[in-house]
Amino acid sequence: MNSEEKRELAETVVDMTVMNRFRIFSSNSDGYDAKMSEIARFRMREEQTALYAKHYQSKQLTALLDFYSSEMGKSILTSQERVADEMASGVKLVST
Repeated sequence: MNSEEKRELAETVVDMTVMNRFRIFSSNSDGYDAKMSEIARFRMREEQTALYAKHYQSKQLTALLDFYSSEMGKSILTSQERVADEMASGVKLVST
């Protein structure tokens, strides 16, 4: 597997896991805040993808994708999404 294929695997894992939970910056913002949120999400995705590609072997990335594509993996992602939503709500309450 070449480095571009590995990077694509890493990006898919990041999209399924990290970016799925990255909700604090994706509140219902508009204007400048929305643009900054978009930039922050893009940068975070790029940085996380590079880190996953650096620290995980291709086989490990494939195993993660297989797991998160399974029923149990999907269930865990759904639970993580609910946790992230509640955390984001708590952050909004504290910051207002």
